[in-house]
Amino acid sequence: MNKRLVCLFSIILFICPVLSLGNGDNYLCAHTDQPLACLAANFEELYSSNYPRFWNILHEGAAQAERCDARVSTTAFLELAVLRTNNAEFNEFLSEVIERLATEKTDCFLAATSRAGTLAQENIIERLRHPLYVDGAIIDNTLKRRIVGEYRPLINLYFRERR
Repeated sequence: MNKRLVCLFSIILFICPVLSLGNGDNYLCAHTDQPLACLAANFEELYSSNYPRFWNILHEGAAQAERCDARVSTTAFLELAVLRTNNAEFNEFLSEVIERLATEKTDCFLAATSRAGTLAQENIIERLRHPLYVDGAIIDNTLKRRIVGEYRPLINLYFRERR
């Protein structure tokens, strides 16, 4: 009986850590103060291994970006534009949020985009040039109204190659 108890105890010691991997505490990007950066760094792995967590991070990041409470949150979300992926679901979601920000919260959008890196700015502008959800004329008109001022170089980038 003593051997059985030792064997059972050994099995429990082996199985418990394996089972604890699914308890939510050890998930990729679970314990970070920058979940969007973690998502970007681990895009494919997170998407394929924990689809719900991937979308929870993305939706929460979009919600924070659209609240425009902190420009840094909006910029962090917009920085996802540097990701070059063939994931249509992600690309459509990102374009939808970018287009909505550009037309509905233009000042917040321009301030955050101007703080983003050069590659992110170029990719954001490219998404706006080929909108999926908002009519291009609406984006044009919205940005034309803001062309005077500190965001002029960014807006000129949008219009530059379209002439």
